[in-house]
Amino acid sequence: MIPLLENAHPQCKVFYTGAGAFWESAYRDSQSPPNYQQLFIDPMTTFFGNNYTTDLVLISLSENIEASLFDLSKFNQQLDQLISVCNPKPGAKIIVRNSFWANKEASDIAFQNYAQTKGYVFVNLDAIRERTDYKASQYSNAGVAHHPNDAGMQAIATYYWNAIQ
Repeated sequence: MIPLLENAHPQCKVFYTGAGAFWESAYRDSQSPPNYQQLFIDPMTTFFGNNYTTDLVLISLSENIEASLFDLSKFNQQLDQLISVCNPKPGAKIIVRNSFWANKEASDIAFQNYAQTKGYVFVNLDAIRERTDYKASQYSNAGVAHHPNDAGMQAIATYYWNAIQ
């Protein structure tokens, strides 16, 4: 995905973070919500500089959202805050997706409805969900093996790329 963006837009700067997994479990905790300053704002300011704005925001969350504990109200509120700290420019393209994993119906529907309500782009991964040829099955650890392999990541990147165009 990053090479596609950089080839199409040589001046672009791509920031990404692995803090999403923490967000997926902390979004519903009103006592200890995600620390946006530490997780996102400080790293983005270091990367982009002060007063940064973004043209494109890709939200890749959902796999680690616990279905039995899903809280739609807190989810929407914290997703608003997460996108806000990305400081999108007016007219920026914001893209969210559903899960690569099955049994995430609550968050999948929430992402789709959220995107529709906000006027954002929704990327639907239903066609590639749980495809065995897209799983990292070469690993013996079941949790790792359930993740997308290189082909799965390429498929997700293709969905994103098509949504960006």
